[in-house]
Order: sequence, then structure tokens, then C-alpha cells
Amino acid sequence: DGPRLKVHIWPASKAKNYELGKADDYGHQGFYVYDRNRLITIGGWITTRRSSRSQKLLRIEIDDPRVIDSYLTVSAQKMSVRPNEAFHKYLASLCDPTDESITFESCIQAGIEAQKSANQRARKRKPLVEPGKGFEGALRKVIHEEVSFVSRDPMDIRWGTVDDDDFFYFDLAGRTLTLNKLYRPLFSPDGGRLNDAPLIKALLYHLFNSAFDGERVGSRTADNLELWQSTLTTAAQLELGERETREAEADVAEQEAAADASPTDTPAPETPKAPKRRKRGRHHRNDETPPWDELLSRFRNRRHLEKGN
Repeated sequence: DGPRLKVHIWPASKAKNYELGKADDYGHQGFYVYDRNRLITIGGWITTRRSSRSQKLLRIEIDDPRVIDSYLTVSAQKMSVRPNEAFHKYLASLCDPTDESITFESCIQAGIEAQKSANQRARKRKPLVEPGKGFEGALRKVIHEEVSFVSRDPMDIRWGTVDDDDFFYFDLAGRTLTLNKLYRPLFSPDGGRLNDAPLIKALLYHLFNSAFDGERVGSRTADNLELWQSTLTTAAQLELGERETREAEADVAEQEAAADASPTDTPAPETPKAPKRRKRGRHHRNDETPPWDELLSRFRNRRHLEKGN
């Protein structure tokens, strides 16, 4: 009889007794840790998993002191907890004492299914064809959480060669919508990934879903396909033309800027002036000054003449 916790799957109800303050779309899902009957955490998965709308009905109650002592550290302020490395293994090892097939993870999945059923009952959405290849994992996950699916093969969306510059090629038998790779730079400038351009693919998934939900292309579907082809191809060509115009204008602006800074318009450099001759002091000897021995001889002759007079 080891440390235990309790998993609650909250009813999908708006009754006041099931509300806990103001919550966002994710609710107050996660762990509720009690330390000596004091509530420490109000939801949150304390690093064990990420919150999602599909888990909003799940409440995990931990009030067994053995769990806290063995796997959790309560902050000094009694406002948060931190799990240790063994906590994840502990959760993975949990099972119902009366039925070992009921594990902690199976309880999580049961809560997810309960939320999905509640969504379907509340919204009564029409089932869709399941998304297949070409969809980003996160996008596919959201679609799976929000709707149910018809019993048909998934629809794929991929880039490829399409004749006559059409935007798409619809292949019901192959369960594939091929988008013209000519227009790929408009939605995925980098390209190269199977699951790129999630925005345009999400829009096309909903637009073409009804066309893939059938065994043949009827007259109404054929008319819709013609309308969609005309509209999407025209819009893509307009966008491609505007993009080319913007690029051309940017090239012209760059060339004009380069021309403005060309050397022909740059003032010619001034001819360097000859360095000024150093001003000599009055006692500085120049090239015309007689040698010192001659000066000394002149001085002596002058002194001799002065004595003779």
C-alpha cells in the first residue's frame, strides 16, 4: 500500500459548484496538492505535461503526505511545489489497486475523451474528413481535439506541378489536393518542408473537406471546384504580380541609391599643399652662412683693426 493520489474527471458543467474562480480556456486542470490539509497548488502540471483544452476536466488530488515527502518539495512560502526526478517514474508506475489495467496515463486519456465527447454534444459539429499528410503536427492535433471524423481515408495536401498555372489539382481517388508549386513562395518563402504553409492549408482543409467526403464528384461538387479554381488562381496570380512589382520597385530604389553615391558625383580630392618650410630661429645656420672658421677669422681681424686704431 504505497503513496496514492486521486484522479478526478470534472463534469463538463457550468454549474456554480463546479467553478473555481475565473479560468481561461484551459480551466484549472492539473495537480491540487494539499500539505497537512492546506491547499498549496490550484492546478498546473508541475512539469509533467503541458496544459491543453482537451485536459481541462482533469483534477489530480495529492493529499497523501508520503507523496509529498518522497517526491515533492514544498516552497518555504507554502505557495508552490517542485517535483524531484523520481516523480515522473512514480506517476508511470501508478495503477488502480482493484484493476491494474487502470493506470495514471489511462485516466488522463479518459479525461481527454470526456472533454471531446462534451465538445461534440455541445457543438454538434458535422464530422469531417481526417487531415492526412502535409499538415503540421500541432494543426492536426487541434483538429482532432475539435471534431470527429467520417469513415473515409484522410485527405492529403501537398505541393507539386499543376498544368495551365491552375492553383490546385483535385484528385478524389488519390485523396490528394495538389497545390501548384509556382505559388509556394507566396505562402512558404523558405519552402522545402512537407508540412509548411499551415495557414493556407488549414483554410483549404475546411474549404475542400466536403469535396473529399464522397465516392464520386457530383455536379454540385464539380461546380464548386470550378468556382474555387477560378477564384484561387486569379487571387494567387494577382498576389504574385504584386510581389514581383514590389521586388522590381525595390531593385530600382537600390540602383538609384547606388547611383547617388557613385564616384562621378563625389568632389575631386584637393591637391595636397606643399608642406610649409620650417621657420628658422635667428641663430639657426642656413646654407648661405659662412663656415665657423671663416667667421672666427673675420672676428679676429676686426678686433685687430680696432686695437690698431
